[in-house]
Amino acid sequence: FVSPEFPTFAVDRESAVPSYVGHFIRWSRFHEQLAGLTRGLGQRRQRVHPDQLLTCQIPLPPIPMQRKVAERLDALTCAANALTELARRAQELSEALVVSLATRPDLDEPAKRRAGWQLRPLGDVVDVKTFVAVEVEASRDYPIAGVYSFGRGLIDRGVMPGSKTSYKSLTQLDQDDVVFSKLGAWEGAVAVVPPEFDGFYVSSEFPTFGIDRGQLDPAFFSGIVRSPEFRALMNSGTQGSRARRKRINPSQFLDTEVWLPPIE
Repeated sequence: FVSPEFPTFAVDRESAVPSYVGHFIRWSRFHEQLAGLTRGLGQRRQRVHPDQLLTCQIPLPPIPMQRKVAERLDALTCAANALTELARRAQELSEALVVSLATRPDLDEPAKRRAGWQLRPLGDVVDVKTFVAVEVEASRDYPIAGVYSFGRGLIDRGVMPGSKTSYKSLTQLDQDDVVFSKLGAWEGAVAVVPPEFDGFYVSSEFPTFGIDRGQLDPAFFSGIVRSPEFRALMNSGTQGSRARRKRINPSQFLDTEVWLPPIE
């Protein structure tokens, strides 16, 4: 069912094949026709009346040709969807490989120790960044970042005018910093800052750390924070009785132990 805001039409099957019409109305040229018929002020308030839709013209070859065109486009659509799924799966496997290389679930504890791995607290290899807190100025704009859960990286939250926030100071991110959400770290809201987020800002709800590159490679740690094992560690160290009230503070984060191989 749909509301009256969604006018509905039946295809005249004596003159048109529904699947042919279905492909045609997804064409950008058809959308351009509709855009020229809209009424209203502002992009989100433009409206097309049913009578206006019916004035749009589309090419209609004979029924057998319409079926042939529709079948061809159906096949191409299926092939395109299959390629999209293969690309998604390839990306998924690529990311999983990075995580596996950083955590080596195939090695037990003795094997890791023989290979030079050590179980170390994060406080040994990262430091809290307090010196980059900047005082908010009402006349400035600040690009704001957030942190996705489940190790999915940073969120671009857009530009915030200094006059629109109650925060007195913000923390500026540098590439390869480590940042987490106090409220979301228990479900993996931890990230290594990529180049495109260099210079962004976060509030005090997002503790930020610098990496000791002599002991920890940022790209390697990026694999660790995306792993289910690391999320389990974060979840076990939370405070709070309910899921949405769980919090992790910087000292808990720094006490978290992870397996690290030699820097080489």
